[in-house]
Amino acid sequence: MGLKSFQHPVLRAVSALYFLVTAVLFVLLLLEVGTRLTLTLYRSQIHRRERLSEFHYMRLAEEDLHPFFGATNSPGPNIDPGPEIAGAAVYPAGWKEAAGPKILFLGGSTTANRYPRLVGEHLRRELGSTSIINLAADGTPTLLSLLKFWTYVDLVKPDLIVVLHAINDFYRGFTPPPRVLPQYRNDYSHFVFDRQWQIRPSVYDGRPVFTEGPWRSFTIGSLWQSLTGSSRLLDELRERISAEPSCRETRMPTRQLLRALPDFERNLSNLIDSVQEKGMFLLLLTMPFTLEGNARDFLKPGRYFSNDGIECMPDQQFVEGMQRFNQVTRELAAGSNALFFDLASQLRDAALFEDEVHLTRAGLEIEARLVGDFILKSRVLTKE
Repeated sequence: MGLKSFQHPVLRAVSALYFLVTAVLFVLLLLEVGTRLTLTLYRSQIHRRERLSEFHYMRLAEEDLHPFFGATNSPGPNIDPGPEIAGAAVYPAGWKEAAGPKILFLGGSTTANRYPRLVGEHLRRELGSTSIINLAADGTPTLLSLLKFWTYVDLVKPDLIVVLHAINDFYRGFTPPPRVLPQYRNDYSHFVFDRQWQIRPSVYDGRPVFTEGPWRSFTIGSLWQSLTGSSRLLDELRERISAEPSCRETRMPTRQLLRALPDFERNLSNLIDSVQEKGMFLLLLTMPFTLEGNARDFLKPGRYFSNDGIECMPDQQFVEGMQRFNQVTRELAAGSNALFFDLASQLRDAALFEDEVHLTRAGLEIEARLVGDFILKSRVLTKE
């Protein structure tokens, strides 16, 4: 009787569904554990290989410290191994002994590329020996550039500091879940890049805080949360799949749109004052941007310019925001002795952009020539 009941079509369907769900959950468990083990082994391998080098500290800075401090470059060609200025891209390697002018570049990913090196190559044709020290790193806002300036200026003793900022401060004015704490903070410590850092209630007072992700201490009790809310596997897949818009475009109040603008102005103003206090030359650049014919990165639905993941900033407000941040750069330069070059007005061809703000290889070459020519015309590096 029991065997016949089991063979009933409905029971067979329920049984098949049960085993299917069990199998899917088991496969997801294996994939999740496999993803975490792969990432853990990869990092451990890097740590073992670099344990005796200065780069080990740099890896720790990227992966193990609070995200607010994780703004340095990974090991690679022309990256200074430290210990004095670890993480800077330098051209040539012997910049400390070079006799010619030294140029210090500050900024985020729009400067952490080959354009500063190309500027150096362009200048060397006219000035001879010229050293480039590029302290820019992906995700760096003005506050970290101010910190980097005071940390390294006495070591580098640059003849010129070139600063390009806007986008990293702009989107820090928003609090898109799940990477950002719900309350905006003027020091930008509410914002995190690395998905390893998870948002959880503080043991001390229950407020949301960043804690280390669960990949180090995997437990059965965290499985459901891992598979739904903080899955490394799903995070990796989300980064590689372009989804249809999942939030509605809603025009935001100006106070929301430009929430980080006063902090950007404060940080950039302090950087200008700091450079002038040291008696050095400063060149401020506006940031080029486009929304035409490019693959979206910053404006993917809810990725950066959203406060709840439901309502997203429309394209026109992105334009308005970038224009306002560039305008502040222009106004601060006009009220100081800083040099100013409106780079944004010179680079408008959408074909030169990889996304809203990052330039293609051809775009970087044009950018380097424009900035290099402006530096030569300013004659700040010409000793007379």
